[in-house]
Amino acid sequence: MSKLEIIEARGDHYSCGRDYGAAAKPNIIWRLSNFVDNEEFEDSSQDLHAAHENCKQYFPQYLRELQGIADGAEVDFWKLLYFNLPELSHTDSGCTSIAIREADETLLVHNEDSVGEERVQDGFLVHYALPTLSFYAFAYAGELPGTSYGWNSHGAFFTCNDLYRGFGVGLLGGRVSRTFVARQLMEATDIDDAVTKLKSGHNASGYHNFIGKEDRLVSVEQFRDDVSVEEVTGTDVHTNHYLHPQFAAKMESYKHSRMRYDRVNTLLREGYDPLRVLADRADAPYAICTLENEELHTLSTVRFLPLQHRVEVYEPRTLELQASLNLLGD
Repeated sequence: MSKLEIIEARGDHYSCGRDYGAAAKPNIIWRLSNFVDNEEFEDSSQDLHAAHENCKQYFPQYLRELQGIADGAEVDFWKLLYFNLPELSHTDSGCTSIAIREADETLLVHNEDSVGEERVQDGFLVHYALPTLSFYAFAYAGELPGTSYGWNSHGAFFTCNDLYRGFGVGLLGGRVSRTFVARQLMEATDIDDAVTKLKSGHNASGYHNFIGKEDRLVSVEQFRDDVSVEEVTGTDVHTNHYLHPQFAAKMESYKHSRMRYDRVNTLLREGYDPLRVLADRADAPYAICTLENEELHTLSTVRFLPLQHRVEVYEPRTLELQASLNLLGD
């Protein structure tokens, strides 16, 4: 089993990016070599530069952060930017989340899934100490934090699930890639601030997020300017297809997401502990917990216990505890 590595990064956005890039350098090089199609990258030059202008207009600080990652890892900035624009590079992933809000319990657990070829050693817990706040986030080597799970020193915590759109999202146009919009959440002061950031992010597509602080949890689905927010009461499950009424009827789903969603709900109804549910291997290769070279690969499992101010990170299949950390991000 690969040990979860925590990367310490300190300073402004550029400096944090540079620390992160330097620490993950061999992993970033490997991922760019294996997951970027050079011909498609070259063909995307015009769209890539247009996307750069969009990001520079709305989120220049995250472009500086990405430049820091590129400099720290000594890789080409433009290729790294392309890698962080899934609407251009046509990348997606999985993930399964369970949120519970009862009178005496608030809980959020999440499986972080990527493509089947993804290596466990290329996922890191990055700890940014920015001038105004600090945060932890699970990050795939070379990618901006915010597209998996994380929490910050304001006590806000997040999970992020890719959403299957089926019809295909075209070029970014004048909009910003969802990875840059999601990056904002890591610096949100509370749930309402996070939702405001999503609504004003000029998003080209969207993710699903569970967002929490203290004993409150919300489920948020987004596609471009449309944002649906539902308060979590009781138990709420999400995988990788749209579920909120605002979107569900007009968006497609896919087999793996539906199977995981149905299996999670079945196990919860039967009384299984939510953390144990996330380790379930039934229906492989379409299981909740997936292995390398299956359609998806589960890289990390997290449990947020906000009433105890604690976050626990687990190895997915064995549920071996890898880290127990303060929810306030210090």
